[in-house]
Amino acid sequence: MTQRDREFCNQALAHLKRALPKDESDPAKIELSLEDSPVLTDLNNGLMAAYLVDAADRYQYVQNGHLARADLTQAELHRLGVANLLALFEQRSLRIEAFGNCFAVLCGGDFEASALLIDTFWDEGLADLAPNGFIAAVPCRDILAFCDAANPSGLQELRQLIERARNADHPISSALYRRSAAAWEPYLD
Repeated sequence: MTQRDREFCNQALAHLKRALPKDESDPAKIELSLEDSPVLTDLNNGLMAAYLVDAADRYQYVQNGHLARADLTQAELHRLGVANLLALFEQRSLRIEAFGNCFAVLCGGDFEASALLIDTFWDEGLADLAPNGFIAAVPCRDILAFCDAANPSGLQELRQLIERARNADHPISSALYRRSAAAWEPYLD
């Protein structure tokens, strides 16, 4: 174990990303060694978590080599990344604002969509806003909106939001997600 890699991994922020395409014929595909590849946790719903460290002028991915040298498991890194994300939201004063029949998560850009990764946020902090369950949209990294699952107007507004954000930077998903049994699954109505 190296202390430098442990300290690096201890700073990781969990970051929501779209799942990698399964198409192996992508001509732009870059092959990396396992050690140089970023640590990615497949959430089995079309989304994944990556882990980023703020390097002042950019974010740097936690790579498998960092993880091995830090003597951490991927599950431990995920827990650290989610805890650090929660601390970042507290530092930046995350807020929830109503917009029509939906609510938006606002926190200064870059990590709003990643709030989907914080179970306590949904299961404890926001439960009263959606007594029938949550439906959420994460069209890009800086947009997260949700509504109550029993609100058809809210669902329509989420779909319109996804359409408006279709060409936004850092896209994540054009699907809606439903919170079910402490996990997010694609919502099909």
